Amino acid sequence: MASYSVIDSIKLSKKKFFRAPQWELKLAIRILIGIVVLYFLAAFLFLGVGIYFIAQKSAPEQNPVFLINQFLIYYFGIDLLIRYFVQNLPITDIKPLLIQPISKNKIVQGVLLRSFRVKKINRRHCKKKHNYLFDFKPRFDPCHRSL
Repeated sequence: MASYSVIDSIKLSKKKFFRAPQWELKLAIRILIGIVVLYFLAAFLFLGVGIYFIAQKSAPEQNPVFLINQFLIYYFGIDLLIRYFVQNLPITDIKPLLIQPISKNKIVQGVLLRSFRVKKINRRHCKKKHNYLFDFKPRFDPCHRSL
């Protein structure tokens, strides 16, 4: 079987992007989306720092950390539902690879890794020692580089 890695997948997606008929428009849209993402990143960063003081002023009799932690489970649940229903996997990118001598397991792993977009958190996680909850080691280890 031929080797297929995430780097190969990224190279193929770059070629697909620049071979598209309107890649200039797509590039402008990506730049605009990048600016919007940076704006929201800064807004949520300031909100994340300021939420402690906002919670302290709104409920001075309670600990602000405990007050914020009460709502985190709802946030994580809603975030999981939104990601599940909104995010779509790039299935059309898989079709040309199916006729190649690459195992389907490697192709699916590559697509899943490519759709896993939290890379900086992943890199920070890999530098730390693994402390899995209840000594449970997941099947998917994000620190493992090769597919």
